[in-house]
Amino acid sequence: MRYLFCVFLILLSCFLAAATIVPGGYVSGIWNVEDSPYLINGNIIISDGESLTLNPGVELQFQGYYTLKIEGKLQAIGTPSDSIKFSTTSSEQKWRGILMQNVAATNDSTILRYCAFNRGDAKLDIQNKNGGIIRVLNSSKLFIEHCCFSYATADSGGALYAKNSTFRIKDCIFHNCSATYEGGAIFTSLPDLNNETSLYIENCTFKANNAEKMGGGIAFNGGNHYLITSKFSNNYARNGGGGIAFKNNCHYLCLNNLIVNNGTSHQGGGINASSYAYGNLIINNTICNNNANINYPNEGPGGIYIRGYAGCYNNIIWGNSSAQGQIGIRVNGTSQFYEYNDIENGLAAFNISWEGEPWSDSQYGEHNITGCPEFIQPSISNSINTDGLASDWRLNQNSPCRNAGNPLTDVSLYPYDLSGNPRILENGIDIGAYEYRNMSIPQIPQNVRIIKNSESFYLSWDPVTQALDGTPISAISYNIYKALTPCGIWEYHGSSSNTFFILDAETHSQAYFRVCAESNP
Repeated sequence: MRYLFCVFLILLSCFLAAATIVPGGYVSGIWNVEDSPYLINGNIIISDGESLTLNPGVELQFQGYYTLKIEGKLQAIGTPSDSIKFSTTSSEQKWRGILMQNVAATNDSTILRYCAFNRGDAKLDIQNKNGGIIRVLNSSKLFIEHCCFSYATADSGGALYAKNSTFRIKDCIFHNCSATYEGGAIFTSLPDLNNETSLYIENCTFKANNAEKMGGGIAFNGGNHYLITSKFSNNYARNGGGGIAFKNNCHYLCLNNLIVNNGTSHQGGGINASSYAYGNLIINNTICNNNANINYPNEGPGGIYIRGYAGCYNNIIWGNSSAQGQIGIRVNGTSQFYEYNDIENGLAAFNISWEGEPWSDSQYGEHNITGCPEFIQPSISNSINTDGLASDWRLNQNSPCRNAGNPLTDVSLYPYDLSGNPRILENGIDIGAYEYRNMSIPQIPQNVRIIKNSESFYLSWDPVTQALDGTPISAISYNIYKALTPCGIWEYHGSSSNTFFILDAETHSQAYFRVCAESNP
């Protein structure tokens, strides 16, 4: 026992020696993984003209309700296998996040790449309760890429809040963030006079975020915004826009997005677009299985609500649940157009409140279709508790959406679909977020089970022998994904050609696993 105690003391002393205590104040230079974790015991500031570099693997653990203020430059660039972590020492402890305010243009851009942020809380702040993890005010020297934001909360902008700022967010994940008011994950504030707020959001995932008012995933409140090739699922906003809310004369391009299994108790389970600015576009989105019946059965519409001006074409609007139809329109003007969409039930899916003049069926638009989209594997229900991102929303070979989009679509806006494939692969552009790709898609593995061998557990399944179109296939690989809850984030866990080891019997862990046959190129 004495030897074990000595070993424990040696290990404990090594751990303490590895940590670096940061008492607060001004910081700069380079922080290395060898000195990590960095225990933050006060508010820290990167001053104007100075820089702080965080190397891969560095961890910042905030010991109290402290903030990192950037007046100069922060370079936090991790790697896919060695991310940089910003958090606290326990789930009960919160931190105040990162503040960028009035950063001078003479500083180089702050870059956040392969970073993980969680447990940010703005609601404890006496002065400003917005932006649980990042607040960007009057600053545009910022680029965020390959980062994960989780379990953050604020009055508005559970993870991120921006005003009078222009920057880009790419390849990021926002999950389980919340807002008391608007923007469960992201909120952009109405810019001041002679200022601009503009976000370019590309290839991001918004899952299981919520807002008590509008914009369960994002609320754009004025400004000019680009939302491209992103995914929204299981987000909720009580007052509208379960996935996304566009408000207060903001200009926007909403292109190539997957918006599924989101919900609201008011208007627009998927999208609420309440902007009277001209030139807004909603193009090539898949808006399916969203729900506007939560708590109040007579609200709606289920898929998309537009109060203002927007051009909508090449969208799939299908399977959305509401007593008020799939699409709701309330507008005074004639600038909207709805063409080349696949809309379940066609004109009957519209719920129209037309201000100032009667609605005419001719304004429904031309070239809309009503055929079943024929997805490969859509979600089984429109419940907000169904994981919409676990399904396959690509088109199969029998889909009426193939080559049925607007032939005048400007593909130069973004030349790729949600999978990164070229936007036009056949004779014309497809309807929806995915362009049909001719390939043999394996069937879903059947009879997935857990087997025990000695003191270990393994996943096993029946081999897939043919594609969905009946083409024989063999020697394929299977990807295994793991989540802590059925509606959690499914993370890649490994691949195998037959069985897959998951855990030792003595671990006593609870987890959920999914087996997917890998598509042939």
